Amino acid sequence: MKNNKMLKRTTALVLCSSLICNMSVFAVQKDETVYTKLRTNGEEYNKVVSIHLKNIMKDKEIKDMSDLLNIKNVSSDNTFTQNGNTLVWNAQGEDIYYNGESKKELPIKCTVKYELNGNEIEPNDLVGKTGKLKITISYENKDEHIVNINGADVKLYTPFVVFGGTVFSNNKVSNVTVSTGKVVDDGSKTIVVGLALPGMQESLGISKDTLKVPENIEINMEIKDYEQNNIISFVSPKLLEDEDINILDKVNEVYSSMDVLKSSSSKIEEGANSLKSGISTYGEKSREFNSAMVQMSSGMNSANNNYTKINDGISKLNDNAPLLVNGSKQIYQGILSVRGGISTLSSSVLEIQTQIISPLKDGVSNLNYGLDSIISGVEQIPVADNVEKINSLQQLIDGNTYTINNLSSLNTTLQEQLNGIEDVNSSEYNSLYTQINTNSSVIDLLKSNNAALNQSIDTLKATDVTAVNTLKAGLTQVKQGAIALQGGIDALDINTQKLKDGVDGMYVSTESLESGSNTLYMSTLSIQEAMATLVNGSAQIKQGLNTLDTSSNKLLEANNMLTDATKTLEDGATELTSGIHTFNIEGINKIYNFLNSDVKDLSTRIDEITKLSKGYNNFSMKDDNTNGNIKFIMITDMIKK
Repeated sequence: MKNNKMLKRTTALVLCSSLICNMSVFAVQKDETVYTKLRTNGEEYNKVVSIHLKNIMKDKEIKDMSDLLNIKNVSSDNTFTQNGNTLVWNAQGEDIYYNGESKKELPIKCTVKYELNGNEIEPNDLVGKTGKLKITISYENKDEHIVNINGADVKLYTPFVVFGGTVFSNNKVSNVTVSTGKVVDDGSKTIVVGLALPGMQESLGISKDTLKVPENIEINMEIKDYEQNNIISFVSPKLLEDEDINILDKVNEVYSSMDVLKSSSSKIEEGANSLKSGISTYGEKSREFNSAMVQMSSGMNSANNNYTKINDGISKLNDNAPLLVNGSKQIYQGILSVRGGISTLSSSVLEIQTQIISPLKDGVSNLNYGLDSIISGVEQIPVADNVEKINSLQQLIDGNTYTINNLSSLNTTLQEQLNGIEDVNSSEYNSLYTQINTNSSVIDLLKSNNAALNQSIDTLKATDVTAVNTLKAGLTQVKQGAIALQGGIDALDINTQKLKDGVDGMYVSTESLESGSNTLYMSTLSIQEAMATLVNGSAQIKQGLNTLDTSSNKLLEANNMLTDATKTLEDGATELTSGIHTFNIEGINKIYNFLNSDVKDLSTRIDEITKLSKGYNNFSMKDDNTNGNIKFIMITDMIKK
């Protein structure tokens, strides 16, 4: 649907640009009118060429070239001499009007066919008839040329425009329609004028399924006691004469802009892929960290549970010395498990330091550096004459507004295309729907940006010493908050390090505990004497493990939420990348390929057709120093009683 509309607009441009003629200054302008009498079926039987030599420079003599027969001056007594096809007129500063006969073939052949009540009928047999009549006036372009278009030889025709029409008496006809043109009824008579562009369909290289260019005029009517006036066809290779119209340059600008759009769109897709890759890496590292957190929590839980067994064992040893040997063995095995859990805990705390706290410290440091730069910039803010900045911001607003208008126009076109799709579940419908929503989001973002820019302009307009000082004071407060934040993070870093040191110390302690439990196992009597100290130390260890176990569980819950959010972010980045890729493939690339194939080929054809139009300016020969215009008038005989 969209391509059909584009081709219709393009063809409208063709009909204008291909018929442009630039006027130059010559000593003589030769205007020719070729009058041709046709029989009722369109067969030619008499041709007279009327010439007007415009003596622009008021010369005494005018040199002309002509292959006409029986040449006659029809406006004055000025004489001429003839040598072959060369005429020299004794003009004496006046214009010359003359005519002559021609045997040359017309560049346009006309054929008229009549059908009464669906059956073809001879024109003279229509006299006095009643019924439904269809008249088909067909035009064949005979002035063909072989032209190279983008490496291929194609057939082009001089772009003749034909206006054909006649006048009917309303007591003879009614309900008159014309295929391509206008019907005017003044009450007593009906005037019919149609338009045809013979050869233009093939010259443009456009399929009739896409756009049908008329090559004939079809008139339908109801008749009663039928008679018909002359059918007059006016033919010209030029429709407009305007030096200022240059459509092809505008088409070339579209090509250039499309190259920039395609390049920018590719960069957007590359950026989206980079974003997706970065988010994917972040998600992978986040899941690795979550796995470490799970291991740390499991290790803490295992250590806590296992140490409960150790503590119970110590209590039993303390309460029941005879079972000391068996209990010491359980203690030794439990301590080995504890050491593994503590080792995991130490690694997890180290990951927290390197992957969470260290980036936080760097971020706060960057924040402080940025605030210092902003405060330094505020110190340089002038308190007057912000015209240049306001103008710059206004240019940004204008640019955003331009983009908003273009996107809104694009959405209107896309919506029309969307409305034409019946299957709302098709990929084409979903792609267009997604693209419209994306464009709408960009429009809303640009509108918000414009609102912020307008607010900035208002702020600049109102900037004075008090405002600057207020800004400085606010920035100072922000700076103080950032310093406090940095202090809190530093404290967190110190406490985390203490936790690390404590865990590492605990690991070292459990090494001694392992050695002691082994000694206990081997020397139960010596361990029994130190049992009271061991019970007290074991209680403290159990309390610490309980605290670490609870904290690690809370940290794991928070990290699980972060991991889920990261997965959502990954899914969004994947959908964004896929959408941009689809937009490039189904949207930008198709438009780019269309412009650089179909439209570019059409543009080259238009250029060549324009040259043919400008080059066709005479019928009966023309001197190189003479400018000229040419038109053809073909008149069919009347159908009368």
